[in-house]
Amino acid sequence: MIVRSHFQGGLAAVVVLAVVLFSWPGPRAADDPPQAVTILAVDYPPFEMADPIGGLHGFDHEVVVAAFERRGIEAGILYVPWKRALSDVEKGMAPGLLSCAETPERRAVFHFSDPLSHDRYGVVTRREHPVGDIRSLSDLSGKLVAVVAGYSAQQELETVGARVVIVPGELNGLRMIMRNRVDYLYSGLETMQFIALRNDYRHEFTYIELQRYTYHLCFSKAHKHSLALLREFNAGLVEVRADGTYDKIHARYR
Repeated sequence: MIVRSHFQGGLAAVVVLAVVLFSWPGPRAADDPPQAVTILAVDYPPFEMADPIGGLHGFDHEVVVAAFERRGIEAGILYVPWKRALSDVEKGMAPGLLSCAETPERRAVFHFSDPLSHDRYGVVTRREHPVGDIRSLSDLSGKLVAVVAGYSAQQELETVGARVVIVPGELNGLRMIMRNRVDYLYSGLETMQFIALRNDYRHEFTYIELQRYTYHLCFSKAHKHSLALLREFNAGLVEVRADGTYDKIHARYR
């Protein structure tokens, strides 16, 4: 009886040990994504907003969080100046950057997600300023044009011969226009209109569309989880588009 009891106890211990070993998650594979991720962004309403308005964080912000959530990854969005965001992600200090357009220079340092959103890009100027001759980027040659520091648009303006003035943000550029310190501000039209309305510049500006951009979530090639996060994000983005979440988020901003 004693032997039988001892044997049964030993067998139970073996069974418990086996269950623990087979259920234990074990070490994560090298290409497994982290369970939480921090994405860098710049205040660029209505795409992403450092200061939420009525619970709205910006549609790109919300889509990114939702897409990662579908894949079991908690995404936090950290707002910093654009030049710092670019530099930190390029160096691999942070894995991702929201929202960024694809350029030849960035292809060397970033992986690009599937398309996240689209933006109408152009110039804004004082309503009384003559704009009949502005139909393309080349028409900005010789003009005094403000652009936000670090934006890919800066190189485009320099290429066509514009006299570029670097500003910290769109609001700074709009104020320079009001003070007649620059002729134009070159940026996303939705963003400029949104900022103008929030700052009571309701009827002071004329907006001219010159081209369109596609935005992506950009992942640093220098970050060890870059490809794993890119894979998971793209899969999550497919899911939020398929189940209607993407459209529901964007509808809140119309």
